[in-house]
Order: sequence, then structure tokens, then C-alpha cells
Amino acid sequence: MSLDGFIVLTKGGIPLYSKTAEMDLTVNTVLLGGFLTAIQTFAHELDDSKDTYIRELKMQNFNLMYRQVDIGTFLGIANPNVKFKSAEMLLEYLILIFLSRFRTILIEDDTPDINQFNVFDDTFLKLRSWKEKNIKKWFEKEFTSSNLLQGILNNLINYFPINELVKLSPDNLIILGKRLIWVSFNISLEEEKRITNELEAKTSQIYGADIFTSIKKKVQSDLENIRIFGKGT
Repeated sequence: MSLDGFIVLTKGGIPLYSKTAEMDLTVNTVLLGGFLTAIQTFAHELDDSKDTYIRELKMQNFNLMYRQVDIGTFLGIANPNVKFKSAEMLLEYLILIFLSRFRTILIEDDTPDINQFNVFDDTFLKLRSWKEKNIKKWFEKEFTSSNLLQGILNNLINYFPINELVKLSPDNLIILGKRLIWVSFNISLEEEKRITNELEAKTSQIYGADIFTSIKKKVQSDLENIRIFGKGT
């Protein structure tokens, strides 16, 4: 088991989602959010870089992994005996899946009903028990992006270095771990189109036009299935 808990807070510390499993821990997410907001504020006072924040806290009975991505703060709770890299990998996949699944809600609703996030329990409980290779295999076959550009990018990481891809728009493309890219909620349609066009030109130049066309069609088909059938991750 890689993670015993997964918690999502707004950047202000307001809880949106919380699920724990197989651990004797009652999480008061309101208090936890306030505590983490305070220590992150302290971290920013030491170094005002936007990328500076505390990423891990070691407690006596568990470890907290902390990630700030877009509109949210994401926490993974892991047993101290679990390999850090495995827990970190699972956390980053869960972040991308959560943000993708609830993208529309998180963009359009400033105060969403948190009960609608409870459907994520099944995803967390399923993936937390799997090995890394099984999670990656499931992700490649079953995960559906909620955004065309994001879907294209997370296919193109098999063809280009991830750092090279995010350089196309550093303020809008966010690396999660080593193999995942998140497209910011705040990206404009014009910027999305510009990046997509650059990716098409770059891919066609090196690999030929068919690769990009195939990837784009598949992502568009998946997005259409979401709209028609309400398919979720």
C-alpha cells in the first residue's frame, strides 16, 4: 500500500476532499488546513520564490507529502515504512486524475458542494493498493484527460523530454513528478491553440504528421465520450 490518505484543500486551507484507509488517524481537515497554511507562509517568508514550499513532513507515525498545484493543495499520508518514491508517484497520479475529473467544477464553482467529490473514493481505494507498473498501465489505458492540450501533452511525453514540452509555456504547463503534465486552469484559449500548433509542427518535423494526428484524434474521441456518456475516471 503506497498511501493511507489523500486530502485536497484550497490554497486557503479549506477542505474539499478527504479519504483515509487502514490507519488509526482522525483527520480534522479544517485544523490541518490552517496548520499547513501557516507553515507554508513561514516557508515563503524564508524564500519568496513561487516554487518554494515544504514538500514533506515526517511525523512519528506517518509522513505527510504536500503539493501545491493550481487552485489546490494536495496531501498524501503514508506509513513511514513505505518507500517514498512509490508514495510520491501515486500522489502525483491522484492529483492529475482528481484535477482532470473535477476540472469543470473547480473552474466554475468558487464554493463547490464537497459531497460531489465523494465519488473519488473508489479511485483512491483502488489505486492505493496497486504496484507502480499496474498504475501506469491503468493510467495509459483508462485515464481520460478533461482537456485537449493536456491529453496531447501526456501522450507526447513518450516522444519528447518533459522539460522540453513545458518550456513552451512555463506559466501554464506544470510538471507533476517526472512523467505527468498539468495544464493550468487559467490558460487562455489563444495560448492553448498556440501551444497545440507548436506541438503539431514540432512533432511533424521529427516524427511525421501521422503521429500527432493520431494522438489528437484519440484525445478528441475520449473527450467526446465524456460529453456523450458521462464517462469519468
